[in-house]
Amino acid sequence: MITRALLLASVLLALTGCFKPQVRDGNFLDDKMIAQVKPGMTVIQVQYIMGRPMVNDPFHPDRWDYVMYVNLNDGSPIQERHVIAWFKDGKLDHLEEQPANPAG
Repeated sequence: MITRALLLASVLLALTGCFKPQVRDGNFLDDKMIAQVKPGMTVIQVQYIMGRPMVNDPFHPDRWDYVMYVNLNDGSPIQERHVIAWFKDGKLDHLEEQPANPAG
């Protein structure tokens, strides 16, 4: 009886090391969402479609950074995306997408 309990405890302990949690951070960004955002939209309209920006830089109030990072920890590639919304006079001037980090 004790050997079964000991065996079960050791198996459970060994399996706990196999679990790798998924890491999802930042804004969810997909192509359909980004395609809806057009120059000339107000700050409120952009925020309604894209959500609140991940980075809000007090030194650059006309720049909003949307950052997405997804690591499923299942061997699939890490998904990274960085989109910058540039505003001028309270309206969207343009969107800029930064290339993914090759070291990621």
